[in-house]
Amino acid sequence: ENGNTSVHGNLYVSGTKSAVTETSAGPRKVYSIESPEVWLEDFGTGQLGDGQAVVSIEPLFLETINTGEDYYVFLTPLGDCNGLYVASKSATSFEVRELGGGTTDISFDYRIVAKRLGYEELRLEEMLLDTEVFEPGPAMTEVDEAPLMNQPVIVEINESEE
Repeated sequence: ENGNTSVHGNLYVSGTKSAVTETSAGPRKVYSIESPEVWLEDFGTGQLGDGQAVVSIEPLFLETINTGEDYYVFLTPLGDCNGLYVASKSATSFEVRELGGGTTDISFDYRIVAKRLGYEELRLEEMLLDTEVFEPGPAMTEVDEAPLMNQPVIVEINESEE
């Protein structure tokens, strides 16, 4: 069933928080960073050859982001060099070069951050809070009242009653 869940108070997750996005390999979980916009990120390691490298964006990750919008690449050299920069970006890859025409063959780590496909326009979206109090449904246990907004509210799903 489609719907929204609002938590008024603190939400504690002992596992992960994730979104579900469709890919050619079926629905996949993506673990999102929390920010004013809807970003997805990926990490990897590349290798310079004679001071340059082209890094292909992983195809399944590529299906979840919009590289037609600006995206960001952050680089960390893993050895001594003149420094690294992103020389160009395309919809499917980015090019890394060593500063000053350097020609080293060092490895580097990268982080790519791009807008989630279908959510490109969202930024600091207004949150309207419902004032109605909801009773737990048949698959939920009772919820202790939290008289102060900064007190945790714990809702447990009891799957055996579904």
